[in-house]
Amino acid sequence: MQILNSSPLQAGLVILLDGDGAEQLCLSVRGVFALDPTGKPSLAGEQPALSPADTHYEEPGTSSIRHEADLGYAKVSTDVALIGAAVATRPRTTEQEVSLRVGSAAKRARVTGPRFVERGRERGPLELDRVPLRWELAAGGTDASPEDERDRSLEPRNPLGRGFRARRSRLPRDGSLPQVLSLGRDLNEPVGFGFIGEGWLPRRLFAGRYDAAWQEQRFPLLPRDFDVRFHNKAAPGLITPRHLRGGEPYEIRGCTANGVLAGELPALVIAASASVAKAGEPIEMHLNGVTFDAERMQLHMLWRGSLRIHGRLPRLRSVEIQTTGLHS
Repeated sequence: MQILNSSPLQAGLVILLDGDGAEQLCLSVRGVFALDPTGKPSLAGEQPALSPADTHYEEPGTSSIRHEADLGYAKVSTDVALIGAAVATRPRTTEQEVSLRVGSAAKRARVTGPRFVERGRERGPLELDRVPLRWELAAGGTDASPEDERDRSLEPRNPLGRGFRARRSRLPRDGSLPQVLSLGRDLNEPVGFGFIGEGWLPRRLFAGRYDAAWQEQRFPLLPRDFDVRFHNKAAPGLITPRHLRGGEPYEIRGCTANGVLAGELPALVIAASASVAKAGEPIEMHLNGVTFDAERMQLHMLWRGSLRIHGRLPRLRSVEIQTTGLHS
């Protein structure tokens, strides 16, 4: 089987099972674009290979996701994410707002310099220089300190964050406080711009019930109440109600020295088809992911599509990909 890719973008595929156990071809195409100092994108000279798994800032399970996997199931809408840091745009400031807007997706947060509890009293915020926009610096966390296991707990919306204390916690009172904060009144509300894990709320609500009935009647297939929205990994507010198409305006504030990155998403059209035996079958491709990396001044765009190919995999000859609207 060959992938005939006439575009400069990277392409790859995996064979996955749908909810009924049928084989489906899942095709991914990803483009990396360089952002100029104002935010205008152009095709990057280097297009790294696709990643089959999520990449984390540090160890998986104990650090947040930096980039989601390129290969995987097609999504019903577009995930939007932002990698980077709040960068002080005024001297001696202690806090500033960071915002991201792409089409209908939008997120805002208040980011501060260091905040902490010392000798039982809250201190700060100190002067803000550069604060990474990672879930580890937002409200949340996991507290395994109670002696009784039943009292150990976590913040299900962000188990990696700061400030959470379980009932009967034995954690020291002194320590660091969250620096990426909600603009609302509740400073304990986790807020972030990155991807969320499988077991986090609200994503896990779409996973379905893996109970005794599933064990007896469905295993190893997915439960019948599995919702495909589980495949979306973006933070609340950054999952679009429908697929973005490209060409939408975007704006990022608070992540660069000049304060603003703005432009339009490249308006690309990805056409793909599979040759099964002697017949060609179209694969409908949609924009599934838009990730801004304000540290590396890059934009990653990910398209995915799927084709049911159950029982026909040995007759799959090739997959052809063409791209229009691409300008370097």
